[in-house]
Amino acid sequence: MSGRKIVVIGGSVPGIMLAIICARHAVLVLEESASTFSMDSRAGCMLGPYAKKMFEHHIPSPELLSTAISNQELLSIISIDGHIKQHMSYVIGDDYPMSTTNWGAVYQALTQAFDARSSSETDVWGAATVNLRTGVKVISAESREGAWEVTYDIGGTERIVTADILVGADGSNSIMRSLVSSDRKSGYAGYSAWLGMVPDTMDLPAELDGILDGKLIWVNMPKHYISMYAIPCKDRSGSCNRGKHVEFCWYFKYDRDSPELESIMTDFEGLKRNGTDAPDCQRAEAWRYHLNKMLSDVPLSFKPIFLGCETPRVAKITSVVEEDASHYNGKLVLIGDAFSQFPPHLGGSFDVAAMQAITLKDLLENADMEPKDWNDWVVEYAQNTVRYSVDVGEYGMMDCDSVAATAID
Repeated sequence: MSGRKIVVIGGSVPGIMLAIICARHAVLVLEESASTFSMDSRAGCMLGPYAKKMFEHHIPSPELLSTAISNQELLSIISIDGHIKQHMSYVIGDDYPMSTTNWGAVYQALTQAFDARSSSETDVWGAATVNLRTGVKVISAESREGAWEVTYDIGGTERIVTADILVGADGSNSIMRSLVSSDRKSGYAGYSAWLGMVPDTMDLPAELDGILDGKLIWVNMPKHYISMYAIPCKDRSGSCNRGKHVEFCWYFKYDRDSPELESIMTDFEGLKRNGTDAPDCQRAEAWRYHLNKMLSDVPLSFKPIFLGCETPRVAKITSVVEEDASHYNGKLVLIGDAFSQFPPHLGGSFDVAAMQAITLKDLLENADMEPKDWNDWVVEYAQNTVRYSVDVGEYGMMDCDSVAATAID
């Protein structure tokens, strides 16, 4: 099947990925913000198997892949009362290959590929195969005789466009999801994450040997843990002393109804796309409170990292997978966080979004593939990914004796 008119609601990473690889069709992306990719481009992200496949074959990005850091080993450090009690090393299997990069590299690869396929035509379908409109407010989307009529406002002017397929890529608070009367709500996982960066000028403790080469480091403490990993620098200007940054994610339990949680946290999607976490002064105060309460659990050699870093960002971890990604016999599909949200232990959200985009392209180009087949495929993959991610998180949040008991010799 070819020559479809596709409207993508949301210029998110999943929305732009889909537009690029479906460029043999006519694709219009409508984004509410004045620009796409507003998240901190220095922050790290994980490339799982489908994300790597995306940048190897569908959006060839040799520079992104050459600078990504392959993760082949995990070192788990057991710390009790600030003392390291045990080290456990695991090999990361080839069945789920992982690499770390930064969002800036992803944005650059997607922007270059998108620009190469688009033009400045004023007609929304125009001569270009893909088109982007920013600063757009979608007013309505109605199904009429097998097609979608989308009404939107841009610059105070109301416009209507008709499409064969409507794609909801508008994030965790998806408007498009409301078209299918979904009553599923993202649930709080019971813990939150402080995401920060080790100062580039700081010497790394001996326990982090190998991290710049791709080793993942976990510091397991009673009921909380810290994940540490290297990511490539955003640029090669020389401002990055080691040539790579070391990022950390500190997972910690907050009660669901905690006033502290409500005052300083946002959902993970809000943090990533809109930068809506608490004001700096409020966040800094909460970070100091967190350190006063929990720093005694951290190994002595790690403490300067958390005392000397900039105030981390903070996120409330949520999780949900819709029952279906395909509706109206494939005429409406949900991708990315509009479809599923994952605890970020393994970067699963990005990988599932890449999987959805690649397989949706296959659906559009394979007459023998039915929308139900695609739907069942992506729902199963998403459910397996979130289950694996939740298991990893629960392992990290165990008490230290339980972690040691589950060690694999």
